[in-house]
Amino acid sequence: MSNGSIVVLVVIGTLAALAVWRNLRKGAPCSCGCSDEECCEGCCGHAKKDS
Repeated sequence: MSNGSIVVLVVIGTLAALAVWRNLRKGAPCSCGCSDEECCEGCCGHAKKDS
């Protein structure tokens, strides 16, 4: 394998690991593309949970 291929694989692996980490930490964004509950309430129809 060439050095260029190794660099590409490392970059792809790093991006995948960051995506998994973000998903575990913050949860997946709603379908409109935002992860804020107030934003999702408006664009995705998610209701805010009252504690």
